[in-house]
Amino acid sequence: MTLYREDIRANRQKWIDYLLLPTTKAARGVLARGPNDNSRRCCLGHGCHVLGFKVFDAKSERAGYGYKTNSDAAIGYAPAEMVEAMGMYDSAGVFRGMLFETTYSESLVDMNDSEKRSPQEIGEFLARNINGGGPFKPLDDYPSRETQEIKDRLDDRD
Repeated sequence: MTLYREDIRANRQKWIDYLLLPTTKAARGVLARGPNDNSRRCCLGHGCHVLGFKVFDAKSERAGYGYKTNSDAAIGYAPAEMVEAMGMYDSAGVFRGMLFETTYSESLVDMNDSEKRSPQEIGEFLARNINGGGPFKPLDDYPSRETQEIKDRLDDRD
């Protein structure tokens, strides 16, 4: 499935908007502390939540809560499906692009767990990097719908 820059940007914006809500609560060391909509989650856990990844009770399998997808569940890290949908570099949210903020962290996991940044602070950071930077690949790395439609029309003429 082709991911278009418009879709990735919309996913990022949805995540940012959720993090910026004053009622969004933080968790440290795990993706989520509980299965409810008002659960405490790390910043990556909130991203999984807004994209619709289901929470499973990990107490039967391992400590804490995580997100179970087709890939292996990892406590504290985003599943590959979220990484792809957000156009991130990896499951820890490691910063590889240019940063539009000074931070001592090297990843979203560090910002959340080590610096103990609030979801709102992380949301503000992500908003400044929405087009590429920090954990996000540049949106220009992905095709736009308009460009793809033009290519498809040209291919149809051949």
